[in-house]
Amino acid sequence: MHFCRADIAIGGDRNNIFHAGEFSPVSWPEILLLQFVHGDDAIDQVEPFVQVAQSSKAERQRLIFKYGEPVVLEIFARQPIAQMEAPRAILARGAPWFNPITMRQEIVGDATDVSHETPVEEESIVTDVAPAEEPLEYYDAPPEPTARRRR
Repeated sequence: MHFCRADIAIGGDRNNIFHAGEFSPVSWPEILLLQFVHGDDAIDQVEPFVQVAQSSKAERQRLIFKYGEPVVLEIFARQPIAQMEAPRAILARGAPWFNPITMRQEIVGDATDVSHETPVEEESIVTDVAPAEEPLEYYDAPPEPTARRRR
């Protein structure tokens, strides 16, 4: 999956632009989500600069954590994210950046360069996070509504 630099016009306002750079990058699937939230022409200067190993399922969960489930489900309609990499991307090398997946500063082109590796399988994701006391449950569909009594 590619992470990108981009200029984001908040709410489509050209006088209120956020620059997503190396230390606050946006993923390629996140660009589509930002276009939906802020407007189709609100995203400019999109420049993929690094490729990391990330499955579409894991990216979906990251986006849900960052933006909330209703917005992500409205965009990706409970299906896997189809396009994880930018077409014709020219990646940088040797520059420092903040990896939102590992939450660490890294150097572009070192351990993050996965262009020569095989794609990550959905079931092969390994995390070094300690398990919670109660297991978290993720659902593909929202829970069924329950009837409530008025008092």
